[in-house]
Amino acid sequence: MSDRSDAADLLADEANEADETPSITPDALADRLRSGDELTVLDVRDRDEFERWHLEGEGVTAVQIPHMKFIQAEATGGADDLVADLEEPILAVCGRGEASAHAVSLLRGAGIDAANLAGGMDAWADLYVARELDVDAPATVVQYDRPSSGCLAYAIYSDGEAAVIDPLRAFADRYVDDADDRNAMIRYAIDTHVHADHVSGVRTLAERTNAEAVVPEGATDRGLAFDATTVD
Repeated sequence: MSDRSDAADLLADEANEADETPSITPDALADRLRSGDELTVLDVRDRDEFERWHLEGEGVTAVQIPHMKFIQAEATGGADDLVADLEEPILAVCGRGEASAHAVSLLRGAGIDAANLAGGMDAWADLYVARELDVDAPATVVQYDRPSSGCLAYAIYSDGEAAVIDPLRAFADRYVDDADDRNAMIRYAIDTHVHADHVSGVRTLAERTNAEAVVPEGATDRGLAFDATTVD
């Protein structure tokens, strides 16, 4: 087992020590990834799930070892042998954070510096971070960042009205709630381009708020099936 001496116990420092199995929240993970810190990710999901989608980022080394091997190791011993080639600290992940918590408990019992991703990849996918940008304009601009995919959206507020740019369908309710909190009406739902990395939320947002839907002309080639203004 190799070890990053300058990063030892970093996960433990950020872990929720109130839990029997130390964990790191999706928010804390996003902060670590933004900082570019080196991190070993142990993904205990099946190979097909891992290949379909897994944690990536600068400084991230992701390794897939199925949970079944940890179940076997619990009976025969040698959980630490499974990760002998991995650098510590280790962040274990699975779909919902349950199988990975079991793996972490075995690893920590063997003296390995490991923590669990709370809520698993499901919680990671649900993380949507909003931050207000500093702009030189008579408007408020909020950037939405989905760290799990890198998708960005924006809400522009001015005089009690809002336009949402490149919304994600999965977070349509979030835009509505945030606009309500700012006492603003969403007037426009806009896609700047045809998206390949997520399902557009323009239609859903327009239907829920009576906002005008605005999409690029390329959307017609993808079978545009709702009323929308198209632009070049």
